[in-house]
Amino acid sequence: METKIDKDFAFLAVGVIVIMIGTFARFIMDSHLLSLVCWGIIAVGTVLSFMAIASMLNTSHERDLHQENK
Repeated sequence: METKIDKDFAFLAVGVIVIMIGTFARFIMDSHLLSLVCWGIIAVGTVLSFMAIASMLNTSHERDLHQENK
């Protein structure tokens, strides 16, 4: 059974992979425009990673609050 934390870790992994692809592509691109596209890909991966981390922290905080109320 897949939990929300499992989905968040998968989301984080996707973000990190997108960052890695953008970083690798940046080193093989010669054009300035394509380099900017690669920076955009890196930025998207960073945002995905931050969203996954925020979701994990929120889930952890909600779980702690739920345990305090018991």
